[in-house]
Amino acid sequence: MTSFLLATMAGSYLLLLLHCPLVFLSNIWVLSTTSLGLKYCPPPLASSCLNTNIYIYIYDLLVCTNMAGAKEATTPLSTTSSLTLTDGFASIDASEFRSVVGSLQYLSLTRPDIAFTVNKLSQFMHKPTQLHWQAVKRLLRYLKGTIYHGLSLTRSTSTTLSAFSDSDWAGNPDDRTSTTAYILFLGGNVVSWASCKQHSVARSSTEAEYRAVAATAAELSWV
Repeated sequence: MTSFLLATMAGSYLLLLLHCPLVFLSNIWVLSTTSLGLKYCPPPLASSCLNTNIYIYIYDLLVCTNMAGAKEATTPLSTTSSLTLTDGFASIDASEFRSVVGSLQYLSLTRPDIAFTVNKLSQFMHKPTQLHWQAVKRLLRYLKGTIYHGLSLTRSTSTTLSAFSDSDWAGNPDDRTSTTAYILFLGGNVVSWASCKQHSVARSSTEAEYRAVAATAAELSWV
């Protein structure tokens, strides 16, 4: 089960919205902060902050997939080869693949660095192969090496909203669609990000970039 946690930082008027696991206890739903790994550093420390590191969740995921003792990886996805639907490798049990990738989707809510990889792996849920499972394991090995990484939201007087966007052109070898990616900052804090496949084929790299800018502008308007 999931719910929403609305956290406020004293004196900064900063709101954080996260999906949070709950624990059922005596007919009352209680927020399980131990599984979240959320940490709040109140004054009088040098700078108050809200750290969204979910290290306990990552460790539990590594244990469940028997990857706790695996060698660490420096990148979440291989940069020398592309994942495809028909890669020539044997198919695997889709239920386990979907379970792990679903857990990674939850984790990407607080880890922008794995957003692209999780989005890519999610495209093979209907028919995963051994090569796709190897990519999942590589991402888990990357998470093991970055288990304490996360977002630190700090108090800021700046209300400037800024955004950065990018796209690749025909980066998907299966249907030649492009990928849109953007990240938004409120002051110095990250507030929104996404990495998703574009719905149709772009006829030029310029068209792919314009689509990414349009998606970023829509997100800016919403924020």
